Amino acid sequence: MNQFNEELRNTLLGSLPEEAILSDQEKQQIRNRIKELKEKGSRKQRIDFFPKALTAIAAAAFLLAAGGLAGTKLGLLESGTGNPGFQSNLSFYEGFEKGAYVKGWEMVEKGPVQAENGSEDKWIAASFKGKTSLTGTLVYNGPEMGEKANQIFFLPDKEAVAYLPTEKSRLDELTFNKEDQKLVAEVFGLAPGSREDGVQIEITGYTAYTSADTELPDIIKFGKSIGPVEPKITYEEKQVTLDGKGTLALSEPLMQAYKDFARTHNNQYLETLDPFSVFLLHFYSEEIKDFRTQYYLYNDNPDVEKVFTSADELIKDSKKPDNMAGRNELLEKVKGNQSLKISLIGNDEAVVTISESEGLGFRIVRNHEGIWKISWMPIQ
Repeated sequence: MNQFNEELRNTLLGSLPEEAILSDQEKQQIRNRIKELKEKGSRKQRIDFFPKALTAIAAAAFLLAAGGLAGTKLGLLESGTGNPGFQSNLSFYEGFEKGAYVKGWEMVEKGPVQAENGSEDKWIAASFKGKTSLTGTLVYNGPEMGEKANQIFFLPDKEAVAYLPTEKSRLDELTFNKEDQKLVAEVFGLAPGSREDGVQIEITGYTAYTSADTELPDIIKFGKSIGPVEPKITYEEKQVTLDGKGTLALSEPLMQAYKDFARTHNNQYLETLDPFSVFLLHFYSEEIKDFRTQYYLYNDNPDVEKVFTSADELIKDSKKPDNMAGRNELLEKVKGNQSLKISLIGNDEAVVTISESEGLGFRIVRNHEGIWKISWMPIQ
């Protein structure tokens, strides 16, 4: 046996678990099979299984990977391209290979990976190194969020697509590897069920995934916190209109939107409305005591804790004497203003100032569809 084969044998035997070494019976079966092949005298040209310059250690690693004995955990692909036996026809960074640049990011790895939980789902991943800063929201999911439970996600601003090596036209959410999840939680003081808006972080790595069967959020490598970003605030003045009876008056288009929404509870009738219009719909429903419609004007994000779990619960609460008095008092304050100031905070939040002297405001937020809805804790 030459030196290379001896080294290869030693390396393999040292890498395999004890139960993976062939028994005497299995060895004899292999010898018999080799003898049969020799007797057939195959005319096919022999192809070297290993490149001639391959070292014994590299050859052993190749054998282990090809035999499925070495797996790659889902992550930043620092340890290789995963299962080399997985073939895919998915279009994924076509024309780009290791060393290529995508939006200024260097591709350091590209290939198939398999989930660390042993599932049959397979993805193709492309890993990049570079550096950029992102602004967005950190969300630490609670235990009730199913497959996404107890994980931290980063919801980037829509401009992030331009700065990241992604082929996607939009990025709704990104996530971190396990080590970075712990670090991000510590840096920002996050706990399950919490969120931090307007954060700015530096990232130094990006891993994109694609699969024919399932969706997987891309992974970003956390570099450091640049700090919370103060959102841009703009101000508007809006008129409050009353009819001859002193009742809130809605414009004809807004009244039609209210009727359609009250009939269907379908958010499509709110898509074109600004925060102040939704504010007026809320207080119009308050004035006509249409609390069922009012319930559906509240934020319907699936990850937001609702004060009332059903419209019936809100209706029941609204009939309590103390609550009725407080609701009527707030409505009269709204109607007592000829104009109201609206503070637009960033892209996703607005506060209507009802009383400047009392510091009384009313909060409206965008939901997961980008539609303005009433915050569950609206009084500011």
